[in-house]
Amino acid sequence: MPWEAIAVEGFTQFGVGRLKGKASMRKIATVLVSALSLAGCESNLFLPMEPTPESVDAPRRALTEAEKQTISGAVSPEIKGARPENFAWAPLVVRTHDGVTDYCGLVTTNGDAGRLDHTIYYAQIRFDSSGRIAKVDVKSIDKSKEDNIPTPAVSQCTQDGYPPPPATTSAVK
Repeated sequence: MPWEAIAVEGFTQFGVGRLKGKASMRKIATVLVSALSLAGCESNLFLPMEPTPESVDAPRRALTEAEKQTISGAVSPEIKGARPENFAWAPLVVRTHDGVTDYCGLVTTNGDAGRLDHTIYYAQIRFDSSGRIAKVDVKSIDKSKEDNIPTPAVSQCTQDGYPPPPATTSAVK
């Protein structure tokens, strides 16, 4: 019989001999713990990739030069080599929730080996009572990848009604 009972201080443990049983149980426990750990991980494959009805219906407006300077000033330190001229400015989706307005943008910088890096950022903007930006809180920054798997920033931006980023990096001309 391949499984034999092993008495362990009043309990019965089943295994293939004492040493093989412990090693087998250890492997099973490791696999179980690993599977449970991975089940709790965020999977990018299940991120929402459609705009919400509210963001589709929301008005849009161009950013002012002062708003562009404030946003680029908050985002630039987070992205290596980013300068104000590297930013592509999408129209602001005018929709406020919890006192903030979501904004998504794209920064293109020179990357490794002469390639352009496209970086997507998601920020929350708080406006003061006069309508000027009081605070920019950068929530997520992700480099655009060639695998077409959505990143958290891309998913959030899509939900908020911003256009999709370029899917690939390209060579500098």
